[in-house]
Amino acid sequence: MANLRNKIFRIAFGDVIGRGLGVITSIYLARVLGAESYGIIVVAMSVLGYSIWGADLGLLNIGAREMAKIPEKRVFRAREIFIVKLILGTIVVTVLSLVVPLLSLDEITKTIILGFSYSLIPYALLLEWYYNGRQHFGKVALSKIINNGFYLFAVFLFVHANSDLQLIPALYTIGVSLAALVLAGFAFYKSPFELPSRGIPVFKDLIQSAFTVGLGWFFTQMIVLLPPIAIGFLISEETAGLYGAAIRVVFIALLIDRIFVNLLIPNLSSVWEQNRDLAKEHIRIVYRIMLYIGGLLTLVIALMAPEFIRFLYTSSYEASIPILIILSLLVFATFQNSIFTLGLVALGRDTDYFNSTSLGGTIAAILIFLATISNNVLYVAAIVVVSEFIITGISFIKFNRIIKMEAIRPFMIILVTGVGLYLIHRHLNYSVYLETMVSILLFTGISFLTGAIGITHFKWIREKLIS
Repeated sequence: MANLRNKIFRIAFGDVIGRGLGVITSIYLARVLGAESYGIIVVAMSVLGYSIWGADLGLLNIGAREMAKIPEKRVFRAREIFIVKLILGTIVVTVLSLVVPLLSLDEITKTIILGFSYSLIPYALLLEWYYNGRQHFGKVALSKIINNGFYLFAVFLFVHANSDLQLIPALYTIGVSLAALVLAGFAFYKSPFELPSRGIPVFKDLIQSAFTVGLGWFFTQMIVLLPPIAIGFLISEETAGLYGAAIRVVFIALLIDRIFVNLLIPNLSSVWEQNRDLAKEHIRIVYRIMLYIGGLLTLVIALMAPEFIRFLYTSSYEASIPILIILSLLVFATFQNSIFTLGLVALGRDTDYFNSTSLGGTIAAILIFLATISNNVLYVAAIVVVSEFIITGISFIKFNRIIKMEAIRPFMIILVTGVGLYLIHRHLNYSVYLETMVSILLFTGISFLTGAIGITHFKWIREKLIS
């Protein structure tokens, strides 16, 4: 098995480069389309996110978890997962084709939403779940880079103004199709479907299990997908575009979290099966590391928000700056949320995962709706952050019953340190670059002196990288 360093490189190569290309595409579209038309894309992509959930439920995570096991210990087989994904994808596309034309939306918005929905078919054929579970991260990386690389190239080539808006969904769908073909090509030479399907009774069990995990994921995605839709429908598409510009910067930082997520489920599941004490030790160390990295990235984004927005989107998006400052705390919360929510999935605690995320997600949905009807996007951004912390807290309680975590003290140290340094920055008038460098040093020093992070944590990373 490839060592951790190679795994991280392959995941980073796929997620950071692949998703990074996607972020670059979004930034380009925001610049050439303007806030209002870009807001239509943001809303449509959010609707697509929920549609992908309906076409997948929790099969992506279940598939990765099951494929990490030896074939004899798999509850569900690869062929069974693939068939169910294809059926669900077809159903969701059909439902969208019937429902979207009936919505009270502009014709262009409905056209864009339907255009993106056709990408659900190649998504259903995508074997990313299989290769993630088998930890063949290089294959997944290649598919992501081809997908997002084509999308970026095509958008640069064909999209130059608002009149090109309707081309974007088609270009996106072609990119996803290419990714599916790449992984299908690998499967052609070495079929992942070693064992036959066991029929309808297993499909029913798989859908039920996937729905439990998937509904939990649905609620966690309230934080990401619901705000742009609510803002676009209840405030304006232009405001949705401004919010979308800010959240894309947060997504750049969360690329690091994606590396962790793709490693956590198969590795924690595998170690938990073999040595639970070792799994507990590893997750405690990883939590401290992720706490520190999340806090540091949050501080940097908050301090550099004006520079990031002006550089990426030009001065026409300056209204996104206060939104980004607030949303920077989403990075801190998400890094911890990934530990606890997806940790529950990795440990096979699907019911706990569902209970914690459904409760937190329901609270989040109510709060986001109330904030949106206030007609103030800053309230929405603040509620998004609060909601992520609520989901994290509930998931922590569930996770802590399985693996005892010393989490509250280091959490408070990192949070108070970061907020304190940002407030000091607000009262200074020096170069923002100098202040950011000094703040990074102070943040790191305080974290070490208070014991929130220690040299042993970084030694552990070093040992894992070179082992």
